Amino acid sequence: MLADEMKKFPVWMQVFAADVSRAHGEESAEDNEENNLTESLYKRKERELRDSTNAYEKVAWYVWLYMTSTVWFEAFIMANILMVGICTGLDVENRDGNPGVTAFVDVVSVVTSAVFTIECVLKIVAEGKKPGRYFTDPNDGVFNTMDFGIVLVSYAFMGSSSASTIVVLRMLRLARLLTLIKGVQQLR
Repeated sequence: MLADEMKKFPVWMQVFAADVSRAHGEESAEDNEENNLTESLYKRKERELRDSTNAYEKVAWYVWLYMTSTVWFEAFIMANILMVGICTGLDVENRDGNPGVTAFVDVVSVVTSAVFTIECVLKIVAEGKKPGRYFTDPNDGVFNTMDFGIVLVSYAFMGSSSASTIVVLRMLRLARLLTLIKGVQQLR
């Protein structure tokens, strides 16, 4: 009943009220649903990978449990996405071609491309013998597919300095910012 009443208020008030109720130890239906999804994902991974005798599936279990499913991993990836956004802004504003800014943007571009490549590889490894699930996961499959495509295209254009290539790389960097949406719960 209270949830129906809250829908009459603006979204920012709903978010604030949900945060206040969480601070007081109250769980919403949304929290329960999220916890159930996380718990079912954990149970599925545990059932498929943890007790396997296959060495690859053991590695997949540890990669998922201690790396790709952790908060610090997601925070690190989000920090890299924000860095890409900052560098895109610097690159656009660098009309006079300052070599220091250009070098910084180029270095950050290479480093973040490596980080995003490692992210894709680790998440695919964490799927065990079903790597296709990386692309078809109901929660993150769309974002994973977009991330994978951006990584591939960015490598295809890396090292080129033509004007059209630079525009494409800027667009890819901006598309990367869209993946921040998956990390912000209120935007889902």
